[in-house]
Amino acid sequence: MRGPPLPGVRRALRTRARLGVALAGLLVGLAAAPGCGAVDAEDEPFAGTIVYQDPGGAFALRLLQPPWLPPLSVGGTAIFVVPPADATVTADLSVVLDEALYSLDIGPASSTPAAQARALSTSLPPAAMADEAPAGTASGATGLQVSWQEPRQDAADGEFRYHRDVFLIGPATLTYQLSFVAKRAIADDAMVDQMITSFVPYL
Repeated sequence: MRGPPLPGVRRALRTRARLGVALAGLLVGLAAAPGCGAVDAEDEPFAGTIVYQDPGGAFALRLLQPPWLPPLSVGGTAIFVVPPADATVTADLSVVLDEALYSLDIGPASSTPAAQARALSTSLPPAAMADEAPAGTASGATGLQVSWQEPRQDAADGEFRYHRDVFLIGPATLTYQLSFVAKRAIADDAMVDQMITSFVPYL
């Protein structure tokens, strides 16, 4: 559950062979690159990061690359992953996302940050331990974020998948959803904080 999910993203991606080939190519490159399994963020804001600019001009953000791979993009949605050092080289996105240490989906949301955060929080069971908090960026975008957790499917007892869904809007832009998922708690993750702070919505 990555709720509320960006409609049809994974289904659409799985049906596009060219994206699957691109994904496999990225993972081949990862296997040849040293040190890609590390996940660290510098104390200085945005230190060591690169700028990712959405091809359609909708947004930009900064990220560490590696460990983040260049994104796959379809229908205005970008999907980024941090794979493990021993990642399976495959064009199957579901396998890549299941193995990922971190993943991030970015795309437009259908209503205001408050409405989106409320809808997500009320849809989650008490066991998700949903926690809602303000969110903002260096560019002046504001919104809300919801951190929550769920048991990992087909995993050992006690293993969780951790979510951080961030809903941001600029002074004259759409609302954007940044949906982070990780195998470790990310409510106070420095790298995730950095990426959120660097996010700039344009449209």
